[in-house]
Amino acid sequence: MRFRAKAGCEQFQFLADSFQQFQKLSDKCTVKFTPDYIFVAANEAASGANDGVPAYAKFDQNILFFDYRIEARAENTICLEMQPAHLLRATRALKETPEITLALTKKRGNAKLTLTAKDTRGVDYIQDIPVTVLPPDEHDRTDEPMLSVPEKIVTFKDPIALKTVVDRMKGFDKFLTVTAFPSERLCLSVGTGIVDVITQFAGLEIIQPALADGEQEDADNHGDGQQAKKGEQAASIVRVDCKQLSQALGVSAIRHESISFCLTTDYVLIVYIKLHNQTGQFTLYLQSAEREDAMEEDDDDDDDDANLDEE
Repeated sequence: MRFRAKAGCEQFQFLADSFQQFQKLSDKCTVKFTPDYIFVAANEAASGANDGVPAYAKFDQNILFFDYRIEARAENTICLEMQPAHLLRATRALKETPEITLALTKKRGNAKLTLTAKDTRGVDYIQDIPVTVLPPDEHDRTDEPMLSVPEKIVTFKDPIALKTVVDRMKGFDKFLTVTAFPSERLCLSVGTGIVDVITQFAGLEIIQPALADGEQEDADNHGDGQQAKKGEQAASIVRVDCKQLSQALGVSAIRHESISFCLTTDYVLIVYIKLHNQTGQFTLYLQSAEREDAMEEDDDDDDDDANLDEE
């Protein structure tokens, strides 16, 4: 098993900025190196957290690295578990170096991701990041969930105003409702029972992908269960956790080209970020509050049935 790659200072800093976002989402992450791409994931399987936002990233190694070599029995794939904080600490001293080399090493019997660099004065830097090499049967940690085609895809060029609104709404309630209309309009709303706060964004690019027959029938129903009128395209409505949505939008601090919401009513809101210069993508999955409540009820029913069986 061998891995070695070289990156310029700017490209490596872009990678470090991405890991900084993962650090905000989870204490641990999974990194998978393949011949063509680098996959990073922070989810329940990788971190053991239950309240974080499942996040996945994919980077094109041909853009980030100018010398990239990998050899492994598992289809030339190496999967590591690490703490983003360790990588970020290791990169602080390397910001002024023209290029950085990453290599998988073994020191005193422990696997390390070793960073080496030399600055313009000729000073050598070596930083070792502790990692855990995962077996092939755990390489699927970086695989994204398999979901149906979303009902609406809403694209923003500048998400700063969107995050500002979401951060203000956090003070009113734990959840907010995201509604995407067919007519280039997105609505964010939150209510306390006494006060309702609604913000609308107009002139947006909204795509409605073609759905299968069964999925289209579900999409024609509004979030309240009412059927859309003939010839009318229904809005897509998802109620999500305010804090999680704010965390997801925070990833837009990385240089990017666009950010999109992919909505499926009462099921999921996917935040998709297309990164700068076709470097890759960031995808975050926010489960709808309604679906989460339904899953909790199913778990409670299972517990009740188990208790009855014991009696």
